[in-house]
Amino acid sequence: MSLLSKSLIAFGFLLTYMATQLGSAIAANTSIQDVIKSCELQDSSACGYLGYLYSQGESVKQDYIKAAEYSAKGCELQDGRACGNLGAFYCNGLGVTQDYVKAVEYFAKGCELKDSYACKSLGQLYYKGYGVTKDYTKSNEYYAKSCEYQYSDACTYLGYFYSQNNSTDKEYNKAVDYFTKGCQLRNGESCGGLAWLYSSGLVGTQNYEKAVEYSIKGCELQNGFACGWLGTFYFEGTGVNKNIAKAVEYMTKACELQHGSSCTMLGLIYYKGDGVPQDQSKADEYFAKGCNLRDSDACALWSGKVSRINGLKQRVFSLFE
Repeated sequence: MSLLSKSLIAFGFLLTYMATQLGSAIAANTSIQDVIKSCELQDSSACGYLGYLYSQGESVKQDYIKAAEYSAKGCELQDGRACGNLGAFYCNGLGVTQDYVKAVEYFAKGCELKDSYACKSLGQLYYKGYGVTKDYTKSNEYYAKSCEYQYSDACTYLGYFYSQNNSTDKEYNKAVDYFTKGCQLRNGESCGGLAWLYSSGLVGTQNYEKAVEYSIKGCELQNGFACGWLGTFYFEGTGVNKNIAKAVEYMTKACELQHGSSCTMLGLIYYKGDGVPQDQSKADEYFAKGCNLRDSDACALWSGKVSRINGLKQRVFSLFE
């Protein structure tokens, strides 16, 4: 299972979060002129929302300089989300000269104003050592604040962090706590993380009932990893009655959700004709997709370097580790 790299969000995506958050403070039928007037009347959320609109070119011509100016005004008026947005502009060099030190300053202010996105972003900068001295302890502190303020991706990140190899029982329990909160916040990846922990026996004895429960929830939330786990459980009859049709159904969904190992497993199932009609064409199709999703096992199978797979049971689980 990929750990920290899965939950670190690239700076290029930082502005996306602001759409729903800033827009929620403005009535859907409010005209752009009314929003500008509200900002002029010192409405902090209106200024922040204008910053977002100008950054995206929604209702106005895209203009990153104006976007940064309005975000700066919103931040000055103590709107945490606007501060977070301004920090993102400085990270990306949009409308301003790229400056990670200033990004840290504005993310810190946004976090002080209890904006979950700003706290998460500050944690990311401490993790990467951009604009500050790299500090994993501080990074986790800010991710924890972000999680506390209901940013589910931050909860997921901490779940991965505390479930790394060689973790102690105490750290695995922390992983469960953070994954649980993330899952409660409808983050499918957190639900999948819980399924992995419970099925692997990393938090006490193996608990396949809980593993299946969280796999179902994660899959319903469109997480490919969780769907893949659920398909594996049905394939093996672990925690559920064995059902190849359901296994194929969930692995197919996982593959569609870009989970490479599930594509590989589907290829293996069709290659061997295990509970389905043997179909080399379908096998190659899924191996190709798995390979395109950077699953090395799929690439080996697709290229013909591996002509026969023995011990499929062991193979199924190794693909999901």
